[in-house]
Amino acid sequence: MTLSGGKQEKTNNLQTWFKDLIEEKVNYNKIQYKIIYSDDIVDSLKTYVQEADINIVAMLERGKETEFTRLLHRDLVKRMQVCLKVPLLRFKKKY
Repeated sequence: MTLSGGKQEKTNNLQTWFKDLIEEKVNYNKIQYKIIYSDDIVDSLKTYVQEADINIVAMLERGKETEFTRLLHRDLVKRMQVCLKVPLLRFKKKY
């Protein structure tokens, strides 16, 4: 699942890269991907995980961006780690 506040093309490119990475590293064919556009990413992800009975969440930690954007996203990953009741995998994007 990808949560995004907008910029569909960038979101789609990241999702494609992430799917390819997972499929290359993980030999398991029952992984599902979904894009949910939301301004409240934390609440939307928590709600989706509860309603869809998700077992594990993987999040991408972004690389080359502005320092401000990078700090905000890291904070998001940390907040999700605290509030989710399922395991959270963190992947760091390399450019």
